[in-house]
Amino acid sequence: MYILTINAGSSSIKYKAFQVEKQQVTPLLSGLIEGIGESECLWHHYKHSKETIKKNFKAHDESFHSLADKLHHDLKDHPITGVGHRVVHGGERYYEPTVITPKILKEIKELAHLAPIHNPINALGIEFAQQYFPEAQHIAVFDSGFHHTMPEYIRQYAIDSATANRYQIKRYGFHGINHEYVANQAATYLQKPIKDCNFITLHLGNGASACLIKQGKSFDTSMGMTPLAGLVMGTRCGDIDPAIPLYLQQQGMTAQQVDIFLNKQSGLKGIAGENDMRRLIANALAGDQSAELAIEMYVYAIQKTIGAYSSQVAALDALIFTGGVGENAALIRERVVAPLKHLDFELDSTANSSCSNEKCHIISNSGKPILVVRGDEEAYIAQKTATKILENQHQSKS
Repeated sequence: MYILTINAGSSSIKYKAFQVEKQQVTPLLSGLIEGIGESECLWHHYKHSKETIKKNFKAHDESFHSLADKLHHDLKDHPITGVGHRVVHGGERYYEPTVITPKILKEIKELAHLAPIHNPINALGIEFAQQYFPEAQHIAVFDSGFHHTMPEYIRQYAIDSATANRYQIKRYGFHGINHEYVANQAATYLQKPIKDCNFITLHLGNGASACLIKQGKSFDTSMGMTPLAGLVMGTRCGDIDPAIPLYLQQQGMTAQQVDIFLNKQSGLKGIAGENDMRRLIANALAGDQSAELAIEMYVYAIQKTIGAYSSQVAALDALIFTGGVGENAALIRERVVAPLKHLDFELDSTANSSCSNEKCHIISNSGKPILVVRGDEEAYIAQKTATKILENQHQSKS
């Protein structure tokens, strides 16, 4: 069957089409429309070759209309059976891939209070895709879903339970699709059943999170009720004293200003004025002390999390790097792993600096495996979408 995946962001639309046969997922085309509503909007489309077009899309509806025309043309011999949608937040109720009915779409919109930046635009993407691909089954795959297996004593915050329940305040976690995907890839690479695996997965990009995977399931993760918590990130602060936002408001900042400050003006950008890790590393190597400080803080937060997670399992089977920084920044991997010999993790410098484009690449010298796993959320969403469609077909026949 032919599956299309859609990931609608606040100013972007990421898409990919696949042929899915059993466990084999073959990409047909992909693309990204970025800068929607901004002065420079670019449409990158990959089929047999890369095509980049400068556009002037003012809004998502205009973008989706052009995208639908393009996809219907390029996929005319590959009728789309299902569309898999990445939805950031499923709340308490939704963690498995779910057929999107009007009721489900309404509830995705209602979860906007938990993911105000992401869920409304995810819902918009669903509406447009349903309009342009009405014959396809539309499936929501929830980024928070993988973490629903965390024990209650980890999911709960130490605040009044009645208040927490009223406002649905608890640790949900994010990047779940990729944490689950890379864990399964690593288990296959190590030739070990996923249910027997204990991993720490590090999704390091502009957004960053760690996950402790215990016996194949998410046991703990660094993000919390929102993606603001946890590790130091590109523009997000990560874990800070919870009194700081209150203090900033007492000093005259509004709640919205504090939100923007912590989400978009903090992290690496706040410390060094730069959130692109490539430029940050170059600046640090050139002697920029603020860039070096930012990297030290970034690395330390990861190391501290690894230390905490390692205390919760008898033995770890692998340490896994993924995400744009995790896959491409050899210096960051080197610094993260440097003090972890007591956990039997030791880097092979040559393998680390010459990391290939393989799906799974080992960069450890001796001891336990350290892996770099190329994330492919779209392929995993496509696989889950196809599986859900086949389940529905089987149920309708029985």
